Amino acid sequence: MNLFDESESVWDVRRGRPLPSDVMPEMNDLEGLDELAGSLRQAKWRPASRALYNGYFRAWASFAIVNKCEMMPASKSWLMRWLVWMALHYAAATVGTAAAGVVAIHVLNGYPHPMKELELVHMLEGIKAVGICGKRAPKFIVDANFIVGMVQLFLDEFPYYRDKWFNPFVARSRSVMWMRGVALVLVGLELGVRPSSLARLTACCWQSRVDGSVAVQIDLAKNGKNGELFHVILVRKSGRFADNYTAISFMEEFIFPFMKAQGEVTDGHDCVKKQYRTAHCDKCPHLFTCWSSSTKNLPRRPAVRASEVSDMVKKWAGRLDRDPKNYSAVSLRRGSQSIAAAMNIDRKIRKKHGGWRSKGNRMPDVYTEVSKKKQKKVGKAIHNTVMRSKRNRHKKVKFDFDH
Repeated sequence: MNLFDESESVWDVRRGRPLPSDVMPEMNDLEGLDELAGSLRQAKWRPASRALYNGYFRAWASFAIVNKCEMMPASKSWLMRWLVWMALHYAAATVGTAAAGVVAIHVLNGYPHPMKELELVHMLEGIKAVGICGKRAPKFIVDANFIVGMVQLFLDEFPYYRDKWFNPFVARSRSVMWMRGVALVLVGLELGVRPSSLARLTACCWQSRVDGSVAVQIDLAKNGKNGELFHVILVRKSGRFADNYTAISFMEEFIFPFMKAQGEVTDGHDCVKKQYRTAHCDKCPHLFTCWSSSTKNLPRRPAVRASEVSDMVKKWAGRLDRDPKNYSAVSLRRGSQSIAAAMNIDRKIRKKHGGWRSKGNRMPDVYTEVSKKKQKKVGKAIHNTVMRSKRNRHKKVKFDFDH
């Protein structure tokens, strides 16, 4: 029995590009071809998904060991018992992901799909219908008031960029962290993409256009297709950052000067996108870089973790006297969709902007917080209709059917 390899394979690292010559096997190198075949098959799932599925399969394996039943291929009766046990302790969405993990490991090992039996299908649908709801309420959105409060706090302390204010190697200095946090929030809100995609952006993903706008190329999106471009457009507003509070102005006035001062400059000759336009570049510096002392001497500084996006949203929420528990990275994605919906942006445009590929237009609504004004529309319509009937109640209306 094999579990997924949770590390990045050469296929994951070189997604969209030819493999290096030193790992290219000869035509008769059967061992090398077999090794690449195994990792290529697993490349269908992203590394994070592979790790997640391994964890949930271990939950099934523990259940099987305790009850001394066959682990793989799993029988229908034992899977039904396991699903009941899971549904007693975990949210319905978690149980669904766990079931997907068991299916994926079965398929990986050459066994048929274990959840196609009608009884199991009905059970999973039953869990969705009556299972435990997630304990965590939807996170609050990052709204306009959040942005204004955050920017004003930052500008009160750092009205403009100066090298001596943003030195990442000064002991106990937190200026770089707060600057990076503002950038993550502003860019994350305007892009509306997943935090994992936001954290991986490189300098070459930031592509200025003739009209002044910026096309941000999103690489390695969760559901992105290899070889397809996904650009999200950021709009330029007139004035300086202190006037417009936009992502483009902040990046140009703070982040890019900081990157230049630290030697984090794009080398056009080495950029992967010069030759493979849709591939993720592993040469250009990241837009949001980790500046810990352990990375000081690395040739290319690593990007911040996706969890850092959540951490910074929470930190800024705390500084704004809001409960950090109500905020996370998804607050940016929800805020982007909610603000656009409140401004009556078409759902199809919002879906494309957020990078959803699911059929129909359902996903933007899942992330949208309906504005207070729109929440009151139905109630107001009912009240207006009732009052109209009240005003017309004593009027005599004559109906003439002869004409």
